[in-house]
Amino acid sequence: MRLNLGEWLPDVAELDTATDAGPICAVARNVYPGANSYLPILGADTAYASALDAAPRGLYMVQKEDGSFKAFAGTAAKLVEYVAAVPTDRGTGYAVPDDEQWSFAQFGTSLIATNFTDGPQVIDIEAGSSFAGLGGSPPTARYVDVIEDYVVLASLGSDPFGIAWSDTNDATNWSTGNSGSQSFPDGGRVQNFSGAAGLVIQERAVRQMIHTPGSVEVFQFSKLADARGTIAPYSVIKFGDKVGYLAEDGFWFEGTNIGANKINSYFFANCDRSRLFSVKGAFDPTRPIFYWVARTTDDPAYDFGVMFNWKSGRWSELDYDILDMANIGTPGVTLEELAVAYPSIEDVPYSLDSRVWQGGRPVFAIINAAFELAFLEGDALEATIETGERELAQGRRTLIRSVRPLVDTSGAVIAVGRRSRQADALAWTSESAMQTSGRCPVKADGRYHRIRLRVPAASTWSHAQGFDLEAGPSGIR
Repeated sequence: MRLNLGEWLPDVAELDTATDAGPICAVARNVYPGANSYLPILGADTAYASALDAAPRGLYMVQKEDGSFKAFAGTAAKLVEYVAAVPTDRGTGYAVPDDEQWSFAQFGTSLIATNFTDGPQVIDIEAGSSFAGLGGSPPTARYVDVIEDYVVLASLGSDPFGIAWSDTNDATNWSTGNSGSQSFPDGGRVQNFSGAAGLVIQERAVRQMIHTPGSVEVFQFSKLADARGTIAPYSVIKFGDKVGYLAEDGFWFEGTNIGANKINSYFFANCDRSRLFSVKGAFDPTRPIFYWVARTTDDPAYDFGVMFNWKSGRWSELDYDILDMANIGTPGVTLEELAVAYPSIEDVPYSLDSRVWQGGRPVFAIINAAFELAFLEGDALEATIETGERELAQGRRTLIRSVRPLVDTSGAVIAVGRRSRQADALAWTSESAMQTSGRCPVKADGRYHRIRLRVPAASTWSHAQGFDLEAGPSGIR
């Protein structure tokens, strides 16, 4: 009997529920949701760079004119650039409030950074050695982004319901020319802004920002029908000309509630609802994956997250502590440079063909609990996948004798849960290791069953697709 692994749908009643891909999953933890399988997530076992001197408050990548990348990070008091894997001070003396972050945007060869306390800062990414206050007396603001030839500051210190934009092609002119501002009478505070999408995202509304060249009004604003705003400013994922974010009723992308009847209720039930404002989102530059991470306690680490495959529409869960995340680029490294940095091949933190060493190619990065920059390029995390509950023989009890996991590793182990009534507690078999035949022997007699697959950490594997069961009827009681 074949059981394929369908979508992870924790908000749906499990018993005998299936989608087009197969029976639903009750658990899909530390795996990427693929098109018709689940894939391993690699951990960040080894740091790429030495630690920041304080908790991160933002991570960002810029691209120079020659195509190479630079990575920057912010803390409550500093802005730093990663130079040869060392956080190097580029600005000090700031006072980012608790639960606030730096917002970054590249405008030509300038990197602009802002937070809700300090005025916008700028550095020349080609030759600059330190950040300085942005000229032209721009307003203090929480967020910064670029739309066409304008720098936009959103959620202003003097008006959290408003935005302001610079003069055309001039980030240092905020008072003349085509510069201007707009305060919104409804929709709540401005929570973020996406220049590529031209969207102002408020607490309870989303507005389109439309450039009108030659008009007295440089920009016009139109409230989008049926658009919800966000309750978590940093949950906004700016993905080209589209955005995803967390709203009061769950996760939205391209105007659709992508978590409805799937994972929204599970997410809200498992995170600290008093800290929903801190939920953070990011996209993976190498996979069709969005990440949203949350806190379950008042600890600064994000210790609970969900992942969405925007191509397949499938979800999974992330159980891994991080402090920040972003897609960033690293400089290319030659074999000679590697030999200098790591005299022993055993000391090289990532495989030699990793994107980390190639340069000019973005990679997904995190900052771990030790304040270190690292990449998800290490050993695979321990993965757990569990089917929803099945009545394998309608109206009868079933005895499962063995399970053959359809996963390309011999290290996988299987456990089977069973019960006679829905009111009963599940009884689980001991974990069974794979034999040379590929079978995991078990003895699980019951009316309702579920199968759990666990792939130990550091295993090498590619896809988990389902199970082949050796089972037969055992009675009608």
